[in-house]
Amino acid sequence: MTSQRILVVGAGALGIASAVRLAAAGHLVSVVASSESKRAHYRAHPFRLDAYDAPSQQQALDVLVSPNEVDEPFDLLIAATKCASAIEVTRKWLPALKADGIFVPYFNGLMGDELLPIVGERLVECAVYYPATLVAPGHSLLSGPGGLHLGPWPRGRVGPGSRAGKVAAVLSAVVATDTYDDMVSVKWNKLVANCAMTSLGVISGMQMRDMMQHATIRNAYREVFREALAVAVAAGARPMTLGGINVGLATKVPRFVFDIALRLRTRRSGNYKSSSQQSLDRGEPTEVAYLNGRVVGEGQKHGIATPWNAAIVRAVKEVEAAPGTAGLGKIGEMIKRARA
Repeated sequence: MTSQRILVVGAGALGIASAVRLAAAGHLVSVVASSESKRAHYRAHPFRLDAYDAPSQQQALDVLVSPNEVDEPFDLLIAATKCASAIEVTRKWLPALKADGIFVPYFNGLMGDELLPIVGERLVECAVYYPATLVAPGHSLLSGPGGLHLGPWPRGRVGPGSRAGKVAAVLSAVVATDTYDDMVSVKWNKLVANCAMTSLGVISGMQMRDMMQHATIRNAYREVFREALAVAVAAGARPMTLGGINVGLATKVPRFVFDIALRLRTRRSGNYKSSSQQSLDRGEPTEVAYLNGRVVGEGQKHGIATPWNAAIVRAVKEVEAAPGTAGLGKIGEMIKRARA
């Protein structure tokens, strides 16, 4: 495959993992740092990726701070930041992308409708399904299997000659990739899973594996999941199997089967904190407004009550204000509010 010029905006866990593996595959990769001090650190210490399935990798990569430093436009731009800065980052760095380049956002939530007017046909939406942890600045840990789910927004053609097909071939150097002609459903299915797993992780303060050993949390997970899925279907999404989770089947099986599946899945690869938990550990806000908050907003549009997701939004905001309050007690408070 021809070497690509690739810009990764966001040196977090996902961005580093992609940058290191793409560089190892022979691509010319540059990474955007948020400050001059961060750039100095990255120049002094090569980017490092530890992975569950491969030896540790290190790459000394070009580091940029300003778009003014770009002397030649890039073939591919990967935006791996948080939802709150998604539009600002996109507007700032999009001029660094070729007119016929490809823009791949690693954003959570449903940002496609806001990105499309800015990026146009260069947009190839993405749902990220691989667990990565930022161990230290410039150092990422890939703790389990996963993949990237790519396609045009909101829907469109995929295949070897399409933009989605071309970028999937490049990004397969990072993790397994799949393409879809219905990214609205893909992103909604990912949102449903995030609303339950990610946000309950923030409220409990636990890793995924430990969290799912508690029946109280598993029961809450099921209720949040069911509620978010009902909103997703009302918004026009179809249930799918993504990341090993059959979203449509998950709420139809008996509760004990659901419980067993959750425990087995997280026992194998749940030794990590969600991205929102990692943000909280760094003193940054979570993305609850773009996850459960979006479900609440869409539920109001479609006349669907969302007490569980509304209770989660409130509980996460409380944990953001006082991180030491996370735990089973806070989960119990959230459940009482939802049932009330």
